[in-house]
Amino acid sequence: MQINRADQLHQVLYTIQDAAFMWYPSDLAAVFRSLHGDSVRSLQPTAPAQLLYAMCNLYQAIFSDLFDDLLHGVDLRRASSRALSSLRSDSPTYQRLVTRVMNDAAVASVFSTASSGPPGRQDTRRPPARGQAAHRDTRPARARPAAESSIIPKQIRDQIPVVNGKQVCVRFQSVKGCTFPSCKHLHELHRLPPDVLKWVTEMHMGLKAAHPQRE
Repeated sequence: MQINRADQLHQVLYTIQDAAFMWYPSDLAAVFRSLHGDSVRSLQPTAPAQLLYAMCNLYQAIFSDLFDDLLHGVDLRRASSRALSSLRSDSPTYQRLVTRVMNDAAVASVFSTASSGPPGRQDTRRPPARGQAAHRDTRPARARPAAESSIIPKQIRDQIPVVNGKQVCVRFQSVKGCTFPSCKHLHELHRLPPDVLKWVTEMHMGLKAAHPQRE
């Protein structure tokens, strides 16, 4: 999938974090949730292409470093902490992949504006020095709504039925069904405990027509 808009990146990271909470330890899954939350906060729908691509490169670098750490046996909590630290604007990874790219884009924009000005009129504005933003908006940022999440809470996961040693896929019970090609849970309709039934009904638009608890 080619990402050309902020909402596309939001959706990709949301899908990844949703799957991570089903399959990975909580410390590792929290990294994916943080990346998705950071993308929602950092990238508005009208975000410029340069920022979108820079953030894509940042998240890709964080994923790469995280899995390299895990491959080499780094403690899970330490690896997760290191990955999240790269999201800070003062981290070397962020400075290299985001700040520097955006500063270069700002400089290029200033020179482009100057070169396209009316004949005989010279733009006397000085471009910002490398490493210094062209303009800092000092207005307070508007609060952004938290992204809606369908992550299965632990208290719900603990109640999901297990058949022959295999946990029932709760998404398969819903009208939408399971969208994960590599899902290892049991894809059979099964009666659900009250709390699980309520969660599936509210979060996944109700049960399949053939479900034994469909009203």
